[in-house]
Amino acid sequence: MNSSTKGDLWSLISRPLVDLSDPVLARDVLESLRRKLDGGEAAVETMRRKRKVVVHALHYAVERGELGSHPLN
Repeated sequence: MNSSTKGDLWSLISRPLVDLSDPVLARDVLESLRRKLDGGEAAVETMRRKRKVVVHALHYAVERGELGSHPLN
């Protein structure tokens, strides 16, 4: 993975929380969990674990009133 691809990935996963209210962007973030920073495929369990963290964080953001609704529902 070249440095511009790493930068693109970082810009995708380091966005303000409110940006994740867009379902397309939220799904792009989940899709980015499939790849390691070197461009290789992440292990299935690693991807599942990270996906759970993101989904639970979005639920928490809704509970706290930071997001109006869960973008992945």
